Amino acid sequence: MFIRGDVYRVIQLEEEILEQYGNKSDGNGNTGLISLEELISMAGPASPDFSVYIIASDGRAAALKGDQLQGSYIGWGSQNGWEAFNPSHPVSSNIKGIREMVVALEERQDDFGLNIISMEENITFITPGNAYLSAARDLGSGGTSFKASGDEKLEASAFQERYMIRLEELTDARPETMVLMGSEGEYLFLKGNSSISLEVKDNRFAYNGLSAEDSISDLKGAVLDPAAASIMDVCHDTLGFTGNGISVLLIITDGMGYHQYEYAVENGYAPFMGSMPGADMALSVYQPVTNAGLAAILTGRPPAENGIYSRKQRIPQVPTIMGEMLEQGRAALLIEGDIQVIQTEVEASLNSDSDSDGTIDDEIFEMAMENLDQGADLMAVHFHSIDDSGHDSGGMSPETMERIKIIDSYISQLVSGWQGKVIITSDHGMHSTSGGGDHGQFRYEDMAVPYMIIDGGKS
Repeated sequence: MFIRGDVYRVIQLEEEILEQYGNKSDGNGNTGLISLEELISMAGPASPDFSVYIIASDGRAAALKGDQLQGSYIGWGSQNGWEAFNPSHPVSSNIKGIREMVVALEERQDDFGLNIISMEENITFITPGNAYLSAARDLGSGGTSFKASGDEKLEASAFQERYMIRLEELTDARPETMVLMGSEGEYLFLKGNSSISLEVKDNRFAYNGLSAEDSISDLKGAVLDPAAASIMDVCHDTLGFTGNGISVLLIITDGMGYHQYEYAVENGYAPFMGSMPGADMALSVYQPVTNAGLAAILTGRPPAENGIYSRKQRIPQVPTIMGEMLEQGRAALLIEGDIQVIQTEVEASLNSDSDSDGTIDDEIFEMAMENLDQGADLMAVHFHSIDDSGHDSGGMSPETMERIKIIDSYISQLVSGWQGKVIITSDHGMHSTSGGGDHGQFRYEDMAVPYMIIDGGKS
């Protein structure tokens, strides 16, 4: 018997656990029981607001509120198997022959579950626990074996029961294409597959493709009809320009999502970018954090391939564009803040807040201006203060818009002095929270960013 769903730890309840923890009595003569409250606590619900669904093998079930588990117990008997004892609840909750217990959240909890988004909308969200309650039980394909018995050859097929849910059951949208992303940065493009089936497995979702390379064991989200552009295009576009003798200035506006860019342009906070042809909408990667986004930009590979899928990793497992430039005998420069977020084949030019004004972007800008005419074939400039302000005040706050306005003025001057192509993009966006802003979740605000290619020398 399993406890699964919206928990951080899936528990398989065996008699050994009963021997270790079965020291409770329900007061009605039933002894050797396990406290249901303690058992669920061991599993670690993803939120304090949940219900526990106790489901029997014959389909009978009962649901208990997570804050009403005191005085409820689970025990084992040779006649009824696993059994619920709930003396404080209605007698209908005393389920016998329990097959499983499913913890299901009452509301969304950060990024626990499956998110379905478009480039402009968070469409829907479902947790594994809630999916279990509506998923169809399916016998997955199994292998067939044979055994000789006298003159006969007897055949037997083995199957694995699975819980399946179709993506089209979760949304009315019927996309022509979609991108699936996993917890370790897996990135899978599908065309014409709106009716794909997903497996609900323990406390996560899985997509089972035709091969291991086309499968994702811990699916975090689906982007329906994604933008044609991706932040990974930076690497390929840059190499295309430099291969034709055209220098590239890459400007990374950390933490500026497409919705922030759009609002800034429409409301006069980005007059220079607003004077250019509109930026394309581009898709970031999961997790939408600086390490993963920057690595995807600099390698042109998704996180599962470049090895950086969270804030914990810093060393790419594949060459970056900096290394590609060196291989071609070209000069590359990376201008950063006070740390080198991603290690590359060139040492970054770091900057500190030397004037103590609370931001390092003015120092980054000054260093970039000093190097405009130093002959770099690629100069990458990474601004940080939009992200910093977004965390503090919110991505759409007046403070963040004013910060975008300052960065826009920096961009204007850099573009004016650069001879070559200029690529402007971001590693990730920012969504609003009660305390300001944040990112790292599978939300359109975090995943959709601007992507712009313009000619240098414009004033």
